[in-house]
Amino acid sequence: MAITVHSQPLERAGRQGVAFSGTVDSSDLAQVDALMDAIDAELRANGLDGVADVVRTRIFAASRPARDAGSKVRTARLLNGPGVSASSSFIEPGAFPGGDGVRFDGMALEGAAGDKVVARYEDGGPLCRWVATGNLVFNTGITSTLPTYEEQLADIGPRVAATVTHAAQALGRPVAPLAITAHVDRTQEPGSGTWLAERLGFPGLPVTIGRCDGFTTPGKLIEVELDAVAG
Repeated sequence: MAITVHSQPLERAGRQGVAFSGTVDSSDLAQVDALMDAIDAELRANGLDGVADVVRTRIFAASRPARDAGSKVRTARLLNGPGVSASSSFIEPGAFPGGDGVRFDGMALEGAAGDKVVARYEDGGPLCRWVATGNLVFNTGITSTLPTYEEQLADIGPRVAATVTHAAQALGRPVAPLAITAHVDRTQEPGSGTWLAERLGFPGLPVTIGRCDGFTTPGKLIEVELDAVAG
């Protein structure tokens, strides 16, 4: 087993923190759990409160079973504890030359452990709808299973907007979209960031586009995350 963890300082709308990426070349649950230990240690070495300061996570996995292993560790170590964060997951076999493995990418912000506000979905599942800390709001990735890419965009856009409205109502202050990250299945032509922002109903918003080979279930073609600022 090989575990590697990298981090670098970041600033997000005036908040200081760390962007991290940790990889293990195995999908064994104990090995993936050890990866989470290593990420926690890396964050503490950077002066943060370990995974408790994490506000966004992304799982990349070599296969669907590997994604499921990463999800189990994410649920146990993050979503059901102080490390609760906005989250997404992707299948990306090309990122794992050995054919197996899990990678956690994410963001941790100074002081987030002490002031997180978490909104859960009403279905009782482990995923949160959004996480707020200070003046920042992070929504969990939103997907659709409608038949076509265009239909999924039309379905996802209003749901992202509804999440912004939900956060504003819960926090009692305006919430303004800041940036979108969209991961698009490689079978699809994603379009430009400008086009994608317009199709999702957020014209002019900066969009970062990533590619992957799958999501939580077959049929999903895009996952959309939104970062926002609360006034």
